[in-house]
Amino acid sequence: MATIDTDILNIHHDTKERKFFLVQKGEDIEDAYVEYELHTDTNPNTMHFVSTYVPKTIRDIGVGKKMTEEAMLFAETNDYQVSSSCPFVQSYMNQTPRFSKLYRR
Repeated sequence: MATIDTDILNIHHDTKERKFFLVQKGEDIEDAYVEYELHTDTNPNTMHFVSTYVPKTIRDIGVGKKMTEEAMLFAETNDYQVSSSCPFVQSYMNQTPRFSKLYRR
């Protein structure tokens, strides 16, 4: 299995498309991403995570966790609560006590 230092990954955030993503270089290579919906009509404001995708070539090396961590740091910094219909994000939240105060089950 490949290993990678996920601390050096350059995760991007596209607020217009509402996703955190990792760009891979090369022909016909898909980007990894975590997509969300933003609900500002609720109190508190909520980021609802709907899907996570990591291409097969880079799965199981921590890319999904790193993108989700970046998303949680954004939510925390901006005082958003977090909800999720994405199983990957749900699992991450259940396994990461640091962000449990953000999670609305």
